[in-house]
Amino acid sequence: MDPTTQSHSNHVDATDNSDDSEDGLTYVFCTADIPASTLNAFLTRLTNRNSSLEHLEMPHSGVLIVQTPEVPHTATRASRAPLAAFRSPFLGQTQEQMTAFFKTHVQQHDPTGISVHSVSTFIILDERSVSEELCLIVSEAAEPASARCEFDLAVEVLVAPEMGTGELNEGLRREEWTEGGEWVYRLEKWKRYMEEE
Repeated sequence: MDPTTQSHSNHVDATDNSDDSEDGLTYVFCTADIPASTLNAFLTRLTNRNSSLEHLEMPHSGVLIVQTPEVPHTATRASRAPLAAFRSPFLGQTQEQMTAFFKTHVQQHDPTGISVHSVSTFIILDERSVSEELCLIVSEAAEPASARCEFDLAVEVLVAPEMGTGELNEGLRREEWTEGGEWVYRLEKWKRYMEEE
C-alpha cells in the first residue's frame, strides 16, 4: 500500500526539532517502530561525524526524517536531536516498496534532478537500526543499489553516488566489506581503511 493513501488520523507528529541545512537534505524513512533513543542516536552520531568532516564539503549532509505520508519537498531544515518518537506512515514497507515510493514521490516530483535535496539516494531505519544501530542506504544511481552502515557513516556512504561515481562501495573488495551477502560498513574498519589510503 502506498503510504500516502493512509489516513492522517493515524499519524502522530514528532516534535519538530530541526536545524538549517545549506546543502540540501537526504530523506530518511522509518519502516519499523523506531524508539526515540534510536532516532536520537542516529542523529547525534551522524551529526558528530559530519562535524569532523566539514572540510570535505559533502553534498546532502543533512538528513530529514520523514514523519508524514507526503514527502516535505519544501523543507529546508535538517532533523536534529532531541527528537520524539512518532508513528511512521511507512511501517512494514520493504526496500522495494520504499524504492517505488521514492521514485513516484521524489524523483517524479522533480524530473529535472536539480532539487537541492537528494533525488537519487535515501536512508531507511528499520528493525536492524534498533537492534544493531545499522541504517540502510538505498540509491537509484549506484551499484550495488543498497548497503548497510553504522549510523556515523550514513553520509559518507551515500556521498559517492551523490557525486556521480555510481558506486555505494567506493571500489572496495566485496570479501572485506560484506556480511551475510550484503555490504556493511562499520566505523572502526572504515577509519582504518581511510588511514591506509
